[in-house]
Amino acid sequence: MKKVYIWPFALRISHFIMIISFFGAYFSDGFVHAFFGSLFGVLVILRIIWGFVGTKYSRFKDFELKGLFAYLKSVLQAKHQNFIGHNPASSLFVLVMLGISVFLVVLGYLASGSEEGVGYFAFMLENYSSFAWIKDAHEVLANALLAIICVHICGVFLDCVLNKAAASKSMINGYKNSYENVDFHKFHRLFSAFWLLGILLSAFYLLSPKNMLFALGLQPVDYKAQNSDFAHECAQCHTLYAPFMQTSDKHEKIMANLENHFGDDASIDDETNKKILEFLLQNSAEKSSSKWAIKFAKNDDIAITSSPFWQKAHENLDKEIFKRDKIKSKANCAACHENIEKGLISKALIKYEAIK
Repeated sequence: MKKVYIWPFALRISHFIMIISFFGAYFSDGFVHAFFGSLFGVLVILRIIWGFVGTKYSRFKDFELKGLFAYLKSVLQAKHQNFIGHNPASSLFVLVMLGISVFLVVLGYLASGSEEGVGYFAFMLENYSSFAWIKDAHEVLANALLAIICVHICGVFLDCVLNKAAASKSMINGYKNSYENVDFHKFHRLFSAFWLLGILLSAFYLLSPKNMLFALGLQPVDYKAQNSDFAHECAQCHTLYAPFMQTSDKHEKIMANLENHFGDDASIDDETNKKILEFLLQNSAEKSSSKWAIKFAKNDDIAITSSPFWQKAHENLDKEIFKRDKIKSKANCAACHENIEKGLISKALIKYEAIK
């Protein structure tokens, strides 16, 4: 037997970046989560392609799937077998991991659309009740993949004990002991170069402000054009709250008692009141199937900041933030949420510099 170069550099570096990307996405939120999750998806796609066109032992057809139980039994009995490529356990791991990863990434993009109106699936937010399960499914798959990775890590430690880290070392230097050489054709070298270039270009694109995968896919609402009285009267004293942030009954209560509008007199003439109320009722929370409307509809109080949705979204913020000169009140949503006065409440539009 002799040392043979079987794992190309592109495969090895992709393997480690994939691990970093998964954990980077798992333990983060917002843009960082989206960046690492998307990069992870790119790496998964490239690895799957390599599984069909790559070198020997990297191809799926060369995976050793037979004899899994016999292999595990031999490990427990300290009579482990040596495999040049993937052993039955690692072969199964790779296939299951890649399969789960594909669904995980797809559900991630679907969740971005249905939860925040971001990316190519932003239209799903407007029918949130049909897609509310996606986020939970995404989290279930993420936890399942984490469990599989933990098992894989245990296998690495086992390799260190039983086989002096032969498999682990091969993922660092690319070499393993074999009776035969592994041919690296010109195509394989070109694809490896494309692989590395694809990782770099993907990272640059994902960091680009023009990245359409993370862009808000919803159009702002021009409430002034829809009802000038609503836009003028309500925006004079506070943030122009979208009509879908309250249910019909609460709109009626608010408009019927403008003389005592949260401690202020916001009275308007009866005709204007009627026009505004009619507009509010036509666009109230129960008239919309978007995520934000459904969430705000569960509020038992007329104060938006008392809703469970608002409370949960802001629970990790220091209360002192709302006392800052540029914010002053929990009700001043526009201080941190860009375009909220145009009906957009996505995390993608949060002005994080206001809460730092």
